[in-house]
Amino acid sequence: MQQLKVAVQELKWAFLARGEALLHGDLHTGSVMVTEADTRVIDPEFAFFGPIGFDVGAILANLMLSYTAQSGHSGEPGTIAAYRRWLLDTIEAVWIGFETKFLALWRKSATGDAFVAELFADPPGAEALETYRLATMARIFTDSVGFAGAKMVRRILGLAHVEDLESIENSKIRSACEIRALHLARSLMLDRASIGDVKGLRARIESADTPAPSRPVRLDPLFRAHHRI
Repeated sequence: MQQLKVAVQELKWAFLARGEALLHGDLHTGSVMVTEADTRVIDPEFAFFGPIGFDVGAILANLMLSYTAQSGHSGEPGTIAAYRRWLLDTIEAVWIGFETKFLALWRKSATGDAFVAELFADPPGAEALETYRLATMARIFTDSVGFAGAKMVRRILGLAHVEDLESIENSKIRSACEIRALHLARSLMLDRASIGDVKGLRARIESADTPAPSRPVRLDPLFRAHHRI
């Protein structure tokens, strides 16, 4: 439990101190409107400057909560299994799409005051900069995984819940799904630095199908009171 508290406070410190980019602040699947021709994001009233992985983690969290909730819903087993695979595929696509676009913009449109292109014009410099870019993306991925775990806990124990879980009518079945999601969230926060890449994340999510340990997930009142991310 103490390690989890430390992990949450590390994420909170990043949330409070690292103004890396202008973020949406409350990004979730219900905020994204998609048609065949266009994509729009609504409700930006909580926008702030924070760590880049925060918004990405929020989207991933909603997809993972939906994944863990599916076993509590009725329907044809094949249909539910196909939907869960689609959720996993979407989680991969979200990260890969973000990483690809971010790196493309950094490589082609780097006009800011940091990492000025002229400083890295020679071949050794270009190689060093590319190494740093990839290391930065790895760090953002680690942040995203941690923030996703924190967001999952908030959506279960906090005031703002998700319909995927709330719509499970049987309270015992809903509780079992929530416990699996909490165990997954805990592992994401504690192991975020070792998951490695989105394939590793997918494997970690699929491991949530394994029955949860018999011991309960204990998140004491102090954790809940100070957990604001």
